[in-house]
Amino acid sequence: MAQHQQDLADVILKDPDVVSLTSFIGVDGSNMTLNTGRFLINLKPKDDRSLDATKIATRIQQETANVAGCRCICNPCRI
Repeated sequence: MAQHQQDLADVILKDPDVVSLTSFIGVDGSNMTLNTGRFLINLKPKDDRSLDATKIATRIQQETANVAGCRCICNPCRI
């Protein structure tokens, strides 16, 4: 699972609007199984991005679609 998480992170961090990310694997308040992971993705400030958060999330899903053994589902949060 850790290798899958790292493979996804490598692709996500190449996105031009991503600044950094944090990832979690395993059981917690959101994840009910050991084979589930989460990313918190930090984007560039709104005025410095090429797209809005929803479109960036869609792009990240497309960019990660070919990572073997896992699937990335993006749910953008607006703050």
